[in-house]
Amino acid sequence: MKKMQKILCMLLALAMLLSFAACAAKEAAPSTTDTPAADAADEKTETKAEDTPAEQPAAELPELTLMLQTSDESNGLLAAVDYVNAHAEEIGAKLILEKVPDGDQGEQVIQVRYAGGEDVPDILYFQPVSYTNSRLSVADNFVDLTANDYSYLYSDSYLRTPGYLLDGKLYNLPIATGGGMYMFYNKDVLAASGITEVPTTWDAFLADCEAIKANGISPVYYSGVDTWTLQFFALTLLDGTCAFYAQGDWVVGELEKIDADKTASSIGAFLIPLADHLYCGVGVNKGFYVSKNGKNPELAQKVMEALVSPEAQQAYFDAQSGIPIANGVTADLKGPYADIKNILDTADLSPQWTDFCKYSKGPLETYISEVLVGTKTPADVAAALDADFAKAAIDAGDPNWN
Repeated sequence: MKKMQKILCMLLALAMLLSFAACAAKEAAPSTTDTPAADAADEKTETKAEDTPAEQPAAELPELTLMLQTSDESNGLLAAVDYVNAHAEEIGAKLILEKVPDGDQGEQVIQVRYAGGEDVPDILYFQPVSYTNSRLSVADNFVDLTANDYSYLYSDSYLRTPGYLLDGKLYNLPIATGGGMYMFYNKDVLAASGITEVPTTWDAFLADCEAIKANGISPVYYSGVDTWTLQFFALTLLDGTCAFYAQGDWVVGELEKIDADKTASSIGAFLIPLADHLYCGVGVNKGFYVSKNGKNPELAQKVMEALVSPEAQQAYFDAQSGIPIANGVTADLKGPYADIKNILDTADLSPQWTDFCKYSKGPLETYISEVLVGTKTPADVAAALDADFAKAAIDAGDPNWN
């Protein structure tokens, strides 16, 4: 038995030796792929790979910020931003929006950001220069655009107002016409109440209100519950909950966000008949400022100029109603803006006082809310505004105040 085991062990050892020899022979024999031709091909392939650099991923475009207040995010402005971003490669940057609240709350956010001097947006869409300078120093915070020729965009006289100039220097560029205050109305409500034309006197307006009340509808809606009195309760006008809504022309964009077709067909505008002879108060619209302390002011100016280019402005007015100001830009005026254009063409115009005011107006929205809830009278508000102006002038060291 032991002898048999030894034989088996010897046979197993021999089999293993033969296996190793076979493996060694296999490794020593030239393979079909290990030929000089194959080596040359490999070398050629490697050389070709070295000669052709690998495709690098495209560099990310820088992102610049555009700060605006919530109500400024209109269909038109978004269309202009979309135009810029569609041409980002050519311009050299993408544009992203940063929204702050409306009214005094949002203005305080803007003031704080610029007071810090570091965390500022690259571009600010804000009020006319005269108003902005009452909130923060325009010359200290924004790029002087005076050296640039924008005659291809605007008429020679258009930018020569306190809305865009400070001490003769240009600081912002607009994209739409200046705002005015109008009485917007629902045509269907007036027709259902037997009213066939808009009132042109205060007595006629009050008589129309009585007729509308008799029809079971609230004649006038005013949004003054919150400190920002210009809340977006435009839906009440569109759905016929009320007949009249007094507001600046910017509200047309809010109406169109809800229902552009109904805005065009059912909403009109007229001057509020507060006196026998009416003046249409026309203000300078908001514009774009380039921040001195932004990430890249030179690139931001290029982006801003793309935002107000004829192509971007045309995109704006293709997406939203309004009256163009740029050369060569057209708009299909209908609904309330057709009425507004007629008013501007025929009425006596008057500039809005805030466009020429050197100092802050104070928290007017808060004051109006206090009048509505009964804690202040209009006379109280007038006195408070006077005190606000005086304080701002004295704090600034104005020699005309003492």
